[in-house]
Amino acid sequence: MGDYGLVAQSEDGGKAWTRQHCNTEAPLYSVDFVDENNGWIVGKFAKVFRTSDGGKSYREQQIPVEEDRALQRGGARGEIEGARE
Repeated sequence: MGDYGLVAQSEDGGKAWTRQHCNTEAPLYSVDFVDENNGWIVGKFAKVFRTSDGGKSYREQQIPVEEDRALQRGGARGEIEGARE
């Protein structure tokens, strides 16, 4: 994950990586998967992206939060937290 919606994906345990982009220019901060297929990426400007195909593609999710928040995974149970920029 990184600036301008950059996402890197590996299908071989990190030996080789492919670059892909979420449809955003916002920096992306955290990624978390609940199983091998379903995961979320969160980042600046309250951006949230979801995958259901193991990270091959991501779709933006709309959540009710102020846009000037930077989101990241945190907390004891992996909650999404927001902080003002």
